[in-house]
Amino acid sequence: MISTHYRQVALAGPEIDPRSVPRVAVDWPAAFRLRPAKFPQVSPLLLLGDDLEGLEALKGLTSPAVRHRRGAVPLPIDLPSGTSGSVVSAFANSLPEWRFAARGQAHMLLASTVTVAVAAATEIYGQFMLDSEEKPSVLSFMVERFRVSGSFADVSDVEVFPACYDSQTFEVPQQLVASLAAEKEDGLIYGIGDGQAAVVLQPGGIVRAGIERGLGLQWNGTKFSRLYDYRDMYWRELGA
Repeated sequence: MISTHYRQVALAGPEIDPRSVPRVAVDWPAAFRLRPAKFPQVSPLLLLGDDLEGLEALKGLTSPAVRHRRGAVPLPIDLPSGTSGSVVSAFANSLPEWRFAARGQAHMLLASTVTVAVAAATEIYGQFMLDSEEKPSVLSFMVERFRVSGSFADVSDVEVFPACYDSQTFEVPQQLVASLAAEKEDGLIYGIGDGQAAVVLQPGGIVRAGIERGLGLQWNGTKFSRLYDYRDMYWRELGA
């Protein structure tokens, strides 16, 4: 329950003062994200020639994750020693601009369940597919599992923070996340579906646990309509 003080301050205007947002201690032993992948696991670079080692080196010259790991281009955040490559990659390769993050905002999105991770991915990549007028296709993802902990700003109360759930404009939630990042806060929690997702701004509280499974999302030209489970080999309708 959000206190009367937080409620009164948060409802004072359309912009959200980060100080008006309550903090919650987060310790999720299992948190999930969908990472774009290609199946089967054959390097697409082989289509360009037989010298895979040379092609990989060439790719590394422009890959954000590789350049950050080598220290050629610093991230706008501190990376603790031993940070896993998947976490570095998440912060180095921004998601398409979406509700809580403007283009270039270093962050990682984790969800409380696989179902919530799918909902988050369909929102973010669905908007990207619409904006780029993509034709019907299937996007493949690896479902990665992590542990995440920290003190997060909590905007999961829709009635108190309605601007964070406005599908028409993203200015308020994007600015809130940018302000939290500038203050080196751990991140933000918001409600989605029957669970929660975490916009993580500091990598120190993330520990990679492994890969859960592979999933495919079918794009019908206007939305993601079906999901394919590569492990159990079945399709199911989304939003049913």
